Formats: sequence, structure tokens, C-alpha cells
Amino acid sequence: MTLTAVLPIVAAWIVAIASPGPDLLMILRLTSVRNGGGSEDAGAAARARGLAAALGIMTGNLLWMTGAALGLGAVVALFPAALPVLKILGGAFLVWMGVSGLRGAMRTSAAQAASGGGSGPSDLLRPVRPDTVMTSRRDADRHRVGVLTGSGAGLGAAYATGVATNLANPKALIFFTALFAPFMSAGWPLGEVALLLGVLMVIGVAWFCGFALLVTSAAAERWLGRHWSMIEQLTSWAFVLIGAGFLINGVLSLVD
Repeated sequence: MTLTAVLPIVAAWIVAIASPGPDLLMILRLTSVRNGGGSEDAGAAARARGLAAALGIMTGNLLWMTGAALGLGAVVALFPAALPVLKILGGAFLVWMGVSGLRGAMRTSAAQAASGGGSGPSDLLRPVRPDTVMTSRRDADRHRVGVLTGSGAGLGAAYATGVATNLANPKALIFFTALFAPFMSAGWPLGEVALLLGVLMVIGVAWFCGFALLVTSAAAERWLGRHWSMIEQLTSWAFVLIGAGFLINGVLSLVD
């Protein structure tokens, strides 16, 4: 394994994971939820969810990497309909996540309007029926977390959401197949390929976990706390658009 052969692969990997996409959007959505009105415990819980989702994302990447290294890309090439089907399934999942997020945002707005609340944690200081406001906001936040993670605010659910979000992008298989092509064609030992996988995994875990810690820092939490409603809507629409793109591409590929 030579440095000149590894560096382009590592550089391509860094560019790929640093580019905005469903993985980063999911971490942002999970960490932007503030149970309990932005308290210290809520921030710690959001941070833990973000880290769990980051590990889930890298588990998905590990599955794609392993599949590519074992020749899954060649198998898919033998069955041309397989990739379009994967795109349709992945696109449907992302659209569902986006629509669920939009429905959650609408319910949150309705709950806040019913309780007389506004759009930030400071609403809890209002003298108008504070018990009702706090209960309503907490219920709305629990609903949003449930929508994002599928089954609640647990770390296991956040991890599973990270895995599912990453696996919903079948283009990752094409990317990793192209990435490992020089190694496989040169007949490099399996140990060296495993070492490369390890390097990419370390970089990926550091990036996604670092991103989760960044967006849960004190400064980021204050900004997210003021704009969480906008973030929720924007990320939800982004999921819908990305998923719709996969769906349309997959359907067109099948038709052709």
C-alpha cells in the first residue's frame, strides 16, 4: 500500500462526508430538538442522540464499504434492475422522513398556538398558565423526537435512524465500489484493504461525532433554540426533495 495510492482515496472520502447531505441533516434534526425547554439535561440528551446517530451513520457506511470490498457492486452490475429498486426504496424512506417531520412541525405549531406559546425557550417564562405551556411544549418535543427516531427519544432509536438514513442512499455503493477499484484490480492483500477501511472509518467517526458535538455546543444550542422551527421545516423539505430525486431517478432507470 503506497501513500500516493491512499491519499486520493482519503481525500475523496473527506470531501464526500463533509458535503451536505441526508446524514448531516439527520444529525442536525436530532440535536435541534430541545426537550424541557433547552435545559442542561435536554442539551446533554440531544448531544447523546447526535453521537448515537453519528455512530449509526458510520455503521451504514461500514456496511456499504464492506459490500463494495466484497464485490457487491459487481453483483449489482449483473442485475441492472437492482440499483433502481434500491433508489426507489431509499427515496421512499427519505420522503417519509421528510413528510413526518413536516407533520410534526405543524403539530408543534398547533400546540404552541393552543397554549399561547411562541417559538423559543423563553416562552416558558410567560406568566400565562405556565403549567399548560410547559406540558404542551414537552408533549410537542416528545412528538418531534418520536417522528425523527421512529420509536422515541432513546439512543437506540437515534442509532437505528442513523443507520437507516445512510443505507437509504444506494449511490454510496457506487461511490465505494469506484473508491476501492484500484485496490481490488491491483490484487492488494485483504489485510491492506481492511486497514484502509479502518482509516476511513476513523476519519468518518471523527467527522460525524465532531459535527454532533459542534451543533450541541453552547453557542450552537442558543442559535438552534431560536431557530429550531425553521430548521425543522427546512431539513424536512430537504429530505422530501432528496428522496423525490432518488424516486424519480429510480423509476426512470427502470423504465429505460
